[in-house]
Amino acid sequence: MTRSIIAAGALLGGSGVMLGAFGAHGLVGLMTPEQAGWWQTAVQYQMWHALALLTLGALSVRRAPLVAWCLGLGTAVFSGTLYLMALGLPRWLGAVTPVGGLAMIAGWLLVGALVMVVLAALLPGRRGPAPLVVYTWTAGAEAFAFAFLFGDAVVALAGGLAMGALAGAAWCTRGARRARHGAGHG
Repeated sequence: MTRSIIAAGALLGGSGVMLGAFGAHGLVGLMTPEQAGWWQTAVQYQMWHALALLTLGALSVRRAPLVAWCLGLGTAVFSGTLYLMALGLPRWLGAVTPVGGLAMIAGWLLVGALVMVVLAALLPGRRGPAPLVVYTWTAGAEAFAFAFLFGDAVVALAGGLAMGALAGAAWCTRGARRARHGAGHG
């Protein structure tokens, strides 16, 4: 399955470069500014998720196929509907676009969970908050990146709230455990 994930990431990346070049050179003057924005957003999300799939495939972790399906299928639906709308197909496709976005968000939530599992495996004797700190940092970094680097406040808010809710619940659970068993036992 690792080879399939790497192949999917390479396919998304290579086609993303081609579609980006086509949009920048072949479609100049043929699209409205709104359509050009859809095209650019589609390429941008496709490229970032291609890199995520390549990294996921290279790491070869146990739950990678589920994450890969969420990220890959989510990207295909999200970017694909934006490309189609940019090319003039019906705007009702915009109602399907968020389905791809939700799949990508689910994929990233699973990535965060995998990071916590991997860190726990790497630090088996450590009962401290290291995995939770990394996950919380990831949630904040995701929200920051989408808000300020990609200019997508809606995705930043949705992802930040979803990942933040999981992090908050985990911190509360950890705090309750510490209170029950004494502060020294994490």
